[in-house]
Amino acid sequence: MQYSLLSRFQGFLLGGVLGETVALRWSNAHSPAMDNNQEGAIPRLTPSSLPLSDLLYASTKRLIQSQMVNQGNASISPNSPSEGVTARVSPGSTGSASIPLAQQVWGLQARAIVCCLPLLLFFHENSAQLQQQVRQSLTHSMAPELETEGRVIAETVVCIFQEHRQPLTLIPTVLRRLKSVAPAIASALNQTQELLANRVGLEAAVTVLTPNAANASKPIIPIALALYCWLSTPECFALSLLRAQQIAKGWALTSVLTGVFAGAYNGQLGVPLAWQRQLQGIAVEGQNGQLCSLRTRAMNLAEDLLAVWSGCYQLQPETVRGRWAQAAIAAPDVIRTIPRLPFYCGGKKQP
Repeated sequence: MQYSLLSRFQGFLLGGVLGETVALRWSNAHSPAMDNNQEGAIPRLTPSSLPLSDLLYASTKRLIQSQMVNQGNASISPNSPSEGVTARVSPGSTGSASIPLAQQVWGLQARAIVCCLPLLLFFHENSAQLQQQVRQSLTHSMAPELETEGRVIAETVVCIFQEHRQPLTLIPTVLRRLKSVAPAIASALNQTQELLANRVGLEAAVTVLTPNAANASKPIIPIALALYCWLSTPECFALSLLRAQQIAKGWALTSVLTGVFAGAYNGQLGVPLAWQRQLQGIAVEGQNGQLCSLRTRAMNLAEDLLAVWSGCYQLQPETVRGRWAQAAIAAPDVIRTIPRLPFYCGGKKQP
């Protein structure tokens, strides 16, 4: 086992928040709120600047609550009345005239995808149930056409949690698990695999995957770009996110997915400490209406989600916080016993 399940949960949620934060760096590059003296710094943002991160928090919190009361409905839609979810996003709400309309409309579909992300953590050990939950969530979000894209993301996360040790063969593994996908989706993923195998640079990779506006508007493209950004340097969280940040304006989903893939793969300890410190300086409303930092909220949320996944239904801070440091928890079949080695003494094998 490379990383504990808690570390992967925390890396997943921190990566999602940092992914959106880094995506906004392009638009804030010339803002006085941006610290240009630090290489790889992230924008100093307010919580209202991170709608996808707010949605990720709200959907995760609702998932925890639904599992605690055993309602059996774990799905959440972008427009569900839930704490932390803002008003409905319209295609023109990005505020940037330089962003093509196709990318602005994609913001609505991005919110539907983000709603599914907590389900990937909670149901990672049961692929069939995970696919069913993703389908229900996208239908509830009025985006059933994204089912195959959701399955691609789900199978990618399942491979990460099962510690797929050869990242460059991950895309063929995902396609093999999906069995049958639309030709356009299979083509985009196969192109991404070929780009990674040939070590094609970022600019050329973007040109291949988005040769024209019609192709760029396909829902699979931001996911394929996220896979490219992460798998180009799978063990370096910072490089993966900075690569995603350079791709295109308006594709926050690419950065968010790159963040969750890289965060889950490298665990919380693989997220740069300097970036975590900047999240520590952003105050948000946490559980029970108390103020806390954005980093603390994500870390605590990961602990609560893992507790409920483990069967705990009494989420008291004194019973949850810090207890996971004393346990080794991983996805099924990840932790294995080591065969006992023979012991010799004086040239004779001992029992």
